Amino acid sequence: QLVEQVQSAISGAVLGNQARFELLIGPRGIGKSHVLGVLEHRFRSAPQLLERALVVAPSEQLHPLSLVHLLALLLREFPEDPDLGPAEDSVRSLQRQRDGDQERRAVDLINARLDGRSLIIVLENLDLLFDALGRTGQLRLRNILQTQRRWSIVAGSRTLIPAFTKYEAPFHGTFNLHRLEPLSAEQCRYMLAALADAQQRSGLAGLLRSTIGLARVRGLHHLLGGNPRAMATVFRVLDEQRL
Repeated sequence: QLVEQVQSAISGAVLGNQARFELLIGPRGIGKSHVLGVLEHRFRSAPQLLERALVVAPSEQLHPLSLVHLLALLLREFPEDPDLGPAEDSVRSLQRQRDGDQERRAVDLINARLDGRSLIIVLENLDLLFDALGRTGQLRLRNILQTQRRWSIVAGSRTLIPAFTKYEAPFHGTFNLHRLEPLSAEQCRYMLAALADAQQRSGLAGLLRSTIGLARVRGLHHLLGGNPRAMATVFRVLDEQRL
């Protein structure tokens, strides 16, 4: 339901030549990266978006330390252009620039490759990025987004930092917030049974779907708090006897 809601919002913004900003909030292991991955795949597969927008999703392992660094990472994710060549060539030209106007140059390079299309940016750890940018960097990023008007962001954050909520913060009220809650015991049972099905472990799947299986999963849920990543980790050593 959440995936469909965010997908519909971003698709509507792209088709209306507008921008949209969606933020998933939750602790480690709650499923932010999984949801972002599903959304990225759906954006790249949607026929109505293929000609209207380009999707870029820098790796979670990359942590931009400045606004220029972020723009360069986005630029690196662009596919090769028949007229402009590989995106890495544009990044190298940006690195050679030393006149203090790299941010404007980076935006121009991105727009040249967009060629009139919208941009959908999928970002992990937006809280860490905003901490690295500081208020000044956030203000400059906000100015870029207001100027471009067709750059949308779908992001994840471990916490709801003041940059998203404080009235005087540059991005106050910008993002539509979605909290990812822990799974219920019943949802954990459903997840574990689905994993068992995927691995063709019918005995374990059947036990999980039984009354006894639900009772055992309630015990796991009490210990692990409904964290999906923790449940997936437990599944690796789970069989009928261990359950």
